Amino acid sequence: MGITTKVIKTEFAKAEESFEFCWVVLAEMKVRSQFSEGFAARLLEFQSQLATTIYRLQSVRDKIILEEKEYVRNKNAYNFEWFKAKMKLLSNFKSGIDNVVSLAKNLGDAYIHFFYRNDIELLNEHLSHQKIINHTASLGELGELEFIRNFKNMGTKMTIFHGITNILRYGDFSFFDLKTRRIVEIGELKTKKIDDQRIEFKLTLFDKKKIEEIQPAKNFPSELPKDKRERQLANITKFLSPKDKSPTIDKSLINESYSEQVNKLVKFCKINGIHIDQVSPGLNFTCIKFKKASLFSRTFLRDYEKQMNMDGETLRAAAIKLMKPSTKDNSIIVGGLLQSAHDEDHSIRGTIPVFWMPLSLEVLKSIYFKDVHVVSTFNPIHVIHDVEQLGFKVESKYNSNDQDSGDKKLRVIQNFDLFISYITSHLMTEAFVLDTIRATQDTEFYSKDMRIAVRPQQRM
Repeated sequence: MGITTKVIKTEFAKAEESFEFCWVVLAEMKVRSQFSEGFAARLLEFQSQLATTIYRLQSVRDKIILEEKEYVRNKNAYNFEWFKAKMKLLSNFKSGIDNVVSLAKNLGDAYIHFFYRNDIELLNEHLSHQKIINHTASLGELGELEFIRNFKNMGTKMTIFHGITNILRYGDFSFFDLKTRRIVEIGELKTKKIDDQRIEFKLTLFDKKKIEEIQPAKNFPSELPKDKRERQLANITKFLSPKDKSPTIDKSLINESYSEQVNKLVKFCKINGIHIDQVSPGLNFTCIKFKKASLFSRTFLRDYEKQMNMDGETLRAAAIKLMKPSTKDNSIIVGGLLQSAHDEDHSIRGTIPVFWMPLSLEVLKSIYFKDVHVVSTFNPIHVIHDVEQLGFKVESKYNSNDQDSGDKKLRVIQNFDLFISYITSHLMTEAFVLDTIRATQDTEFYSKDMRIAVRPQQRM
């Protein structure tokens, strides 16, 4: 029997039930004022619930791929129009599953960040690796699922499963010491099938402290082993090794963010309507709100693009207001608060998941569960010119200005475009960008020629 709409509805209903369970756990983690009875058990169960949901959905996706191959193999036996419609339906099913798995991993990111909050540098090392994309439910994924089901903790260490996240990219598991509240080990799991009823685990553990003591990252050979597993193990060792650091300026600044504006934006937006708020000369946020519906309906029956096109003139007028008349370097960059399956990677070094921003739980749930879409529209030239007014040259693909600032010192902001994602997807204000750069002016480096790579670090 093939994958039908009924099968997808059933799986999505199970996924939705799992997501509701996970949301209750996350809400208690965020408030933290008073945990209800049984919270500790639910906290541990969170990962098993989410991992099971992801595995089930990916298993269905694997079956769809097999079904597609079977239809293609015998396509001459089918009516062409029927064949084309069937292939489109199956493709839509796969895309829908990918979006629901993305929702699951967004919840997973919020969960694991709580346990990595005292190991921000380690988390940033994870984020330096390209995003891991996996759509299958193979033997390896089955082994990882059974491991997190059966080994939620190892002594005083809590198991953190990387497969429920977008942001943990080295190894399969982290181990969180409940006493020190730090990540102390990374685990790589190898699964072997014994027979139809049994599988065998082999877990390789990497002790963070021991590796830091004996193996600086600079000592690693440039060529990694050819064997895939040996290469994975070498990469994890290098990941945990201490890194050489360039001269740095460490400053703590308060980032007010645009959280309050987004809270109000979502509150005032009407169902089946669009609400736009221009929060600065170069930035606006657009809220699109839908009436509540099942996960299946939210995924397949809502026409987001149609809603945008209906209000196209309003959106274009709002974008025009972001233009700066005195320059030819106007650009429009569209972003969003949560990553979907087909987006570019929003998880960048120095950021925290949207869940931990000062947004209300009601607003957060509507965003995570796709009852609300918040879209950012940004013209970066405004803030680029503001930075130039501080006496810095700005390296950006959105800036063609090569004029000298008039200062004899050469002060250059490198990779300025990294700030753009902070603003469009992580609610950083342009004022905070300027404060960050001003923080260099009272340092020893400011009196010299300098090239600065600014790397903000958001914290919970």
